[in-house]
Order: sequence, then C-alpha cells, then structure tokens
Amino acid sequence: MLRGAAGGAGGVVDLVGREARLAVTGADPAEKVDLYSMLTLSAGLLLGRLGRTPMHAAAAVTPGGSALILAGDAWSGKSTTTINLIRAGWDYLSDDTIVLTREGGVVGVEGWPRPFHLDEGWERGESTGRRRTVEAADLGPGRWRRSAKLGGLLFPVVRPDEQTRLERITAAQAFAGLVRQSPWLVVDRGSSTALLQLLSEVSLYPAYRLVLGLDTYRDPARLVRCLEAGGSELVV
Repeated sequence: MLRGAAGGAGGVVDLVGREARLAVTGADPAEKVDLYSMLTLSAGLLLGRLGRTPMHAAAAVTPGGSALILAGDAWSGKSTTTINLIRAGWDYLSDDTIVLTREGGVVGVEGWPRPFHLDEGWERGESTGRRRTVEAADLGPGRWRRSAKLGGLLFPVVRPDEQTRLERITAAQAFAGLVRQSPWLVVDRGSSTALLQLLSEVSLYPAYRLVLGLDTYRDPARLVRCLEAGGSELVV
C-alpha cells in the first residue's frame, strides 16, 4: 500500500501479480511529487521481480556500441562526464537512472531519459555548486539510445586539483560501488537474491575509478583520450 504525503495520491503494488495501481486526484500540486516518488518505488519493486534493477548511475555508449556505466553519488561528476562524451560524439542512455538487465546471458543497460542537471559554471570550465537544467539533445552530436550491451564500469570522483586519470579497481570494489547505488536490494527480499547475482556478474566487467580533474571539465577530446589511454578495453 502506498500513500502520498499530500493525502490525495495513493496506490497498491502487487508483487505477485507484478502490477501497480496508482491514483492521484490532481487537486494539490504537492501530489505531483508524491506521484513521482510512487512511480519510482513501484518501478523499482516490479523490475526487481523481473530480475532487473534500477540504479543511480549514468551511462554513455562507446563508438563500438557498448555501454559504460558511471555509478556514483550526487556531485560525483556523472552528468558532466556524460555531457562531455555526448559532445565528443558518443551516444548516451541517461545521466542519472539506468536499469540493468540480463537476457540470453547478455547483460544489458537501459536508460531512463530526463533533462540533465548540470553545474551552472560548466560552460566557463569551473564548478559553482549550483545546477541548472540542460537538454542533452541540444549538446550533440551524440544522441539518446534506449539500450546497449554492457561494456564496462566507471566510478567517477571529482578531484579538481589533480589530473584526470583512470585507476583500475578490483571486482570487490566494483561490487561495493554498485550495491551502494542499488537500494532495491534491501527493499524487497523476494528479489534480493536475483539482484545480488546480477550485480555480482556486472562487477566482473572491466572497472575503473575515474578521477576527474579540471583539465577535462569542459574538454571532451582530452577526456576521450584519457579513457582510450587508460582503459582501451572500455572504448572498443
């Protein structure tokens, strides 16, 4: 049973029947926030019962067609990195929410598109700590794709006083980073085993910490060169 804080929105998630029924009166503007939260919660629960999991992560598509996941907390550099790769000609899936899938032995990544929330100082090559909404379609030539097969993992971290670089991490470190961005594991015990298996499989893909310095903050070409030089297996 779901009930919004505003009181006019609510619903029921049927995990056995794999469906959700939500209702909103529309009388209170706060119900829009409630509805968004209920849709997110319902999607996470139902996808878990299908052996899939949403994740707080971005994903860009390499020239070879595989998806690179960028998983990290807020302000870790996911949106900025994705925008730079879009400007370099890479396609993208999302800058904030993806869904991990497995079909026919192949791990795939689906993107949930939304306007990007980018630091206001990005165009000047500096970080202000304030965000504005940006339509990624206006920043091409890279374009949105619905899905792509998984190719590798990046865990970005912003360190403005250092040079941008890749650092190889272990499967155990990658697994810990993936779990941190996948809260659905602790929401529904009925799907947790399958989701843990999926994340364990994903953690075996090539994984790197992407240390982001100001040298690539608004320099797509330099960022791509860094990815190619530090992890050529990521961009094939």
